Amino acid sequence: MNADRTGMENIGDDDDACLIATALYNAQGFENALSRVSDYIREAEDITQRREWQRIALELTNICAADPQCEAKRRKTLN
Repeated sequence: MNADRTGMENIGDDDDACLIATALYNAQGFENALSRVSDYIREAEDITQRREWQRIALELTNICAADPQCEAKRRKTLN
C-alpha cells in the first residue's frame, strides 16, 4: 500500500489495517476518513488492494462504534 495516498507519511507498507485506520480517524475524523477510503476502494488496481482498503474501512467503522459521540452521529446520519 502506498503511504502517500493517505497523506500519512509515517505509515508504511508493513502497518496493519487497524493502525492505518486509527491514524486516518485521528487525522481526519470518521466521515472524511471513510470517504477517502471509499474512494481508494473504488480506485484499487486489483483485488488485493481493494480488500486491504475494505479492511481499513471496517476498522474505521469499529473505531467509530467504540466512540459514543461518533457512533451517535453515524446512526443519526443513517436514519
